[in-house]
Amino acid sequence: MDFKIPVEELEELVYYCSRCGFCGSVCPTLLEMDREESFGARGRLLLLRGLLKGDIKPTQEVVRRIYSCTTCRACYVKCPAGVETDRIIEAARCEFYRLGLAPEEAKHLSEGVMKYGNPFSLPSEERTAWAKEFIEELPERADVLYYVGCTTAYVTPHMGEATVSILKAAGVEFTILKDEVCCGFAQNAIGDVDGAKEVMKKNAEMFARSGAKLVITSCPGCYKSFAKLYPEMGIKLPVKVMHISQYLDMLIREGRLKLGRVNLRVTYHDPCDLGRRMDVYDAPRNVIRAIPGVEFIEMERSGPNARCCGAGGAVRLYMPGLTTSIAATRIAKDAIPTGAKTLVTSCPTCLKTLKDGVDIAEIMHGIEPIEVLSLEELVLRALKEAGSA
Repeated sequence: MDFKIPVEELEELVYYCSRCGFCGSVCPTLLEMDREESFGARGRLLLLRGLLKGDIKPTQEVVRRIYSCTTCRACYVKCPAGVETDRIIEAARCEFYRLGLAPEEAKHLSEGVMKYGNPFSLPSEERTAWAKEFIEELPERADVLYYVGCTTAYVTPHMGEATVSILKAAGVEFTILKDEVCCGFAQNAIGDVDGAKEVMKKNAEMFARSGAKLVITSCPGCYKSFAKLYPEMGIKLPVKVMHISQYLDMLIREGRLKLGRVNLRVTYHDPCDLGRRMDVYDAPRNVIRAIPGVEFIEMERSGPNARCCGAGGAVRLYMPGLTTSIAATRIAKDAIPTGAKTLVTSCPTCLKTLKDGVDIAEIMHGIEPIEVLSLEELVLRALKEAGSA
């Protein structure tokens, strides 16, 4: 069975790696796997070289190494040669998936999206259960469409509830799709490009029918998909797209949200897909700083140098232990030293993962627990303090 990555000039890109090892200081999986080389960016590229040359075969252990990458792009920030290891890894996964070599968990994920509209294989009718008290009251068409996303809908519905409360407080006329489906991000991450394209086309059609001019979403993965992946795959969306942090920043600047005092010492976790992937760093910080009483403290590893939460690249799916270990390190080594009492993030997956990480960090590192909130929940707390929500 031949192994040939179907991306133009990719073989040349693999060889750009000079094996300097700078990436080793920031790769989250390498650091958690006792620096076993094949679990780091440099080691993975060496494995791909061997596959391309035919020196090694795509065994389950090799495939496991490629799928253990969180595709967080921390290595790219440090790489003198500018090697985009994450893009190379994604291309390799496409080939593994095509050859039927992807992990079973990855295949089940894609099957869940195609059958139920979500990667968790949960009933599609439960997707809007969190919104049952008001969804029938929403208009069929509106200028603003709140795309909830799979993780928010099924795992962190309180983020969706907070977002809706904020939109109502700001007087935004919005709607939610009753038949919303996955954005395609998850399938793209595990290598099922054909499956991803299918749901992407479906979303483009649904957005067009909604009459929306603007789509806002709580999930950086969804935001990246709509703003970047869809155009890359030749799928044009008839709408403008914003991440919720950008939209909240805009609402605050326009004076549409009355924020009360919240006395908290806060630090912020940059989601990889929002930060290093989409270069959105200022908006969430602007929102946090706009809340009276909040003392904002940056972690030493923040912005482009932020440590991944551990769940990126769908790693949580097939190596959950690795994910929670990385999250615990993020909590213990980065968040706790700031002295903050609350850790805020702008991603449902990061939120869930970091909350799990707190529990593990208490055991592994003996830390005192820290509160983990979504940006939406923090804003809603400020609105309630002002009596405007």
